[in-house]
Amino acid sequence: MITEQETLWIYVDGSSRQGPRRGGIGVLFAWINAQGEEECLDVSPGIGFAGATNNRMELEAVVFALGELASRHPVIDVERYRKVIIRSDSLYVCENYQAALFRWPADGWMTRDGNPVANPDLWKEFRALVVKLDKERHVRVDVTWIKGKSDELTKLVDKAAKRSSEGPLQGRSEIQRVRRRKSAEPTAPGAIPMRGQVSVIRVIAEKRLGVQRVDSLKVELWNRESKRFDTADNVWSRKFLRAGHTYLVRFSQDDRRREIEQVFGEVTFLDDTDDA
Repeated sequence: MITEQETLWIYVDGSSRQGPRRGGIGVLFAWINAQGEEECLDVSPGIGFAGATNNRMELEAVVFALGELASRHPVIDVERYRKVIIRSDSLYVCENYQAALFRWPADGWMTRDGNPVANPDLWKEFRALVVKLDKERHVRVDVTWIKGKSDELTKLVDKAAKRSSEGPLQGRSEIQRVRRRKSAEPTAPGAIPMRGQVSVIRVIAEKRLGVQRVDSLKVELWNRESKRFDTADNVWSRKFLRAGHTYLVRFSQDDRRREIEQVFGEVTFLDDTDDA
């Protein structure tokens, strides 16, 4: 049986801000000392991430924490512990980490619906660190949900994440190419029906998912009746499509599989010169 003295608790939190978009992470180690008293150590990096989403920052915090434990010179004596419990207020992290450990790698980092897993680089790194800590340090890692700002430690790690978002930028959390949208409607998941339809789309944003070797896209749909772009949605493609460019495409037959299955070519009769 693993005792409290053999358990390390890691409190993690992510923060993201708009205008311009940037994020930060908070990481706090906590343990019970030989006298039965709780001790903690703030190991937050204090750096900012450009172009960050909230889910990505929550996951970045977990990866940073495990990377610190797996490093050659960790800030604490990892050999003292047999179990690490990560405490996160992110349902995104807590509901998906088991799939990242077991199912997604076997399925080529695709979901059950046949869509690419988001943030695959971080999930893959998370899995590698969990395996490394188990094999090299004999430490088991678990992830549990905790309500944000519900006690002193969750409040501290929340503040650390916000400070991090205001710190010097380390670089981009992920590379994404974005162009100004022409549609007035916000992006709505499932707004564009698949059903094998052939449509003209314009790419608003594009990022390469190197793990699956596909492009994750935000696109807007050309409305033939109103002669304008109006519906925006998230889809993916095995073929590279440039942000700001317009294409004639065929979507997947399966509405759950949000894929552009065929690209007939670029459409040049629409004026995209202001976004090229």
